[in-house]
Amino acid sequence: SCPGDADEALAYANLFTMKNSRTTATFEECACCVIKPHAIKERSVGAIFNDIVSRGFVVSAVAMYQLERAAAAEFLEVYDGVVPEYREMVDEMCSGPVVALEVRL
Repeated sequence: SCPGDADEALAYANLFTMKNSRTTATFEECACCVIKPHAIKERSVGAIFNDIVSRGFVVSAVAMYQLERAAAAEFLEVYDGVVPEYREMVDEMCSGPVVALEVRL
């Protein structure tokens, strides 16, 4: 789900963006979809994007980023202690570029 207020939205955006970068993301009535490095290596981004759009979602922002380990761990922290594969998930997220999408219905 989206952040609850402007400060939370800014903190959320900072996980994926660099200072002074422009974005079309609104952080309103949306969800974040992340295409992981293995899908990018497999050249599946176009198929994934088409699948999302064909299911009725609108992509309102898209960007490619290389996450540092700390940012990947923070993004996935809700899974820490819940999913046994947490460390492997973090390793995957920082193993190569990710594509972040803001999607909405």
